[in-house]
Amino acid sequence: MDYLTIYHVSVSGIISLRCEVFKMADFLEVELKALGATVRKVPLGKQQGEDVDLPPVILAQVGNFKDPSKKTILCYGHYDVQPVSSWLRVTLHLLTSAFIRWDHRRR
Repeated sequence: MDYLTIYHVSVSGIISLRCEVFKMADFLEVELKALGATVRKVPLGKQQGEDVDLPPVILAQVGNFKDPSKKTILCYGHYDVQPVSSWLRVTLHLLTSAFIRWDHRRR
């Protein structure tokens, strides 16, 4: 639930909400470490034309990547969101429809 509380306001494109993106970075760091990962946050400097820090890149590693017998998997994802617009109505409709179908199958 903490993830959803932060995630819905972590809009990197709105400078007044940039602090929420940094909260999400901190949250992800803690969660990844709890899974046993080694985590490094890499600062990206200032936003061009602004005196505002860019959110960091989060690099995490699980296990020993130097073991040649083990495969490497790269997971890539964004931890910020875009401002709410008409996509919210569509998303809520899809989620509601999916839940109704799932709920009917359970009965």
